[in-house]
Amino acid sequence: MESFINLKTDRRRKKTIAIIFGVFLGTLLLLTFFSNTIMSLTLPKVITEKPRKGKLETSLSGNGLLAPQQEMELANDFGLKVRKLLVKEGDSVRKGQALAQYDNKDAERQLLDERARLQQLRMAMEKGKEDFIAAQRNGDDSGVREAKRSLEGQKLDIGIQERKIQGLEEKLSQQRELRAPFDGIVAEVLISEDQPPSLGQPMFRIVNAGKGYKLEIPLTNRLVTLFKAGDTVPLVIETEENKKLNVKGRVMKVESRESYGKGNNAISAGGQGDAGADAEAAKSILVLAVQGEGIQGGQTASLSYTKSSAKEMLLLPNKAIKEDADGKYVLTVEENKGALGNTFTVRKSYFHAADANELETAVERGLAPDVRIVTESSEPLQENNRVRLE
Repeated sequence: MESFINLKTDRRRKKTIAIIFGVFLGTLLLLTFFSNTIMSLTLPKVITEKPRKGKLETSLSGNGLLAPQQEMELANDFGLKVRKLLVKEGDSVRKGQALAQYDNKDAERQLLDERARLQQLRMAMEKGKEDFIAAQRNGDDSGVREAKRSLEGQKLDIGIQERKIQGLEEKLSQQRELRAPFDGIVAEVLISEDQPPSLGQPMFRIVNAGKGYKLEIPLTNRLVTLFKAGDTVPLVIETEENKKLNVKGRVMKVESRESYGKGNNAISAGGQGDAGADAEAAKSILVLAVQGEGIQGGQTASLSYTKSSAKEMLLLPNKAIKEDADGKYVLTVEENKGALGNTFTVRKSYFHAADANELETAVERGLAPDVRIVTESSEPLQENNRVRLE
């Protein structure tokens, strides 16, 4: 009987110990869980997203003033007074057409004087011929020789005078009028008839309309590869009548420059059709040839163009991309599963970029499509930092 009572007491003691141990272990687990939970609340909070698959789109928008492909400023190369202007601004002219007449009275008077001098030489030569004939008739050999020498000298003088007159006539012909160097349009008249003469003074600006117009748009380096010679892009041109002309501009060239000077042209570029401001320096010029009815110099032309990549690639938001000495990388989140819950650790993931627009970068290689990329964080992160997901 006593043995049975002892056995029962022993069982009760073991059960009590087991209960106490269970309570202790549960309490310990509960405290551990809550401590992990509390600690996780102090971790940096991050927002993640996966790379999206698609075609990288680069869009370009810009505007500028149309300028003639060929224009020439004609000047008063002789310093002569303008007698009469024969054309006005906006007139169409043909090659060789007179644009202005010069007042060149001094050259005209000199030509008259030289012609009179030639007439005198010819009259003197006629007198020499008469002297030669008279000497022959009288048998005066010395007189014949002298008359003959005189005639030969007079012939030389007459030849010199004729060439001098010919040169004056050619010079006067050139200086009588200013003529158009090609078919075109008088873009601007830069002189008036009552203006005092000045050597090299600009007189007209002539545009060769037959060669069409050009539009120059500044490009950043990353946009240069969008275009090649011969490509066509859509343009909208505003006319003086507030009409809009839809035309095609042909890419003539992309001209590299160290910097693009201040001008009337402006550009913006972005991804997915969003033409945001471009902070990069414009170091190249896109030159477009523009032709069509109703197009004139000085009109405003607008460009809006979007080009997609040839194939689909993984696309990353630019705001998530960082760079160090080893190259471009993104911070990715690695999940570690455990008995007391999952933890998340930040890793650096390097990749090779194919191309980029203002908003996204295309990945050539280095990233898997299912990685979780950190796009925002509550505080700066370093590799191996533990984080919590929002």
